[in-house]
Amino acid sequence: MNSKAGSQIKLLSKDLCHLDYEDIEARIGTLPTDLLIALLNSSSRRVSDSAFSCLGRRTDGEGAVIDAIIHDRLTRKDSKVRGTNFLIFRGCSYPDAIQAYFHLLDDKNEEVAGNALLGIVFAQNKQYLPRLREKQASLEPGTWLLQRVTAATEGIEEENPFIYSPYYADESAAKVWGLADATAKRRAANKRLENQRLTCRESKAP
Repeated sequence: MNSKAGSQIKLLSKDLCHLDYEDIEARIGTLPTDLLIALLNSSSRRVSDSAFSCLGRRTDGEGAVIDAIIHDRLTRKDSKVRGTNFLIFRGCSYPDAIQAYFHLLDDKNEEVAGNALLGIVFAQNKQYLPRLREKQASLEPGTWLLQRVTAATEGIEEENPFIYSPYYADESAAKVWGLADATAKRRAANKRLENQRLTCRESKAP
């Protein structure tokens, strides 16, 4: 997007942010998909949320979000998280989303990278393990992201994505990600987490 178009988007976003959600969606609902992507990157939560909603009704919405992530058109932390969530909510329906998840895994913001890991681990594909191990090796010891990448790696190795996200809804995992035995796997992951907490408390006891 050229600088003139970028300025126009900023002005539109500034104008829209004073409206309520219903009015914003009425104003932007017929805009071209690429302009909705630009508004998804808005600093206004109301505008970005509305663009998210409108993109969800487009047949090309998923492809546009994947392309925007890969080509760095989403520049804000919140917009990258929204873009990832947009794809995660659709689960395994769009396998090309894995390109976007791995692109964001290298984002400088740990929250963005951690959110992308959710899509990677719930995809449950062991072919992704070498890339995760490569990421592990690149991270500083003791960092939060290293802990998350390690958990994601274990979630794929052990065929239980709830190891990475114990509180993810098992209904969504079964329906959206096609995960077999989702409830049993979630319970096992939560039991594992509780055991880890118990061990940690015992190790700190005088």
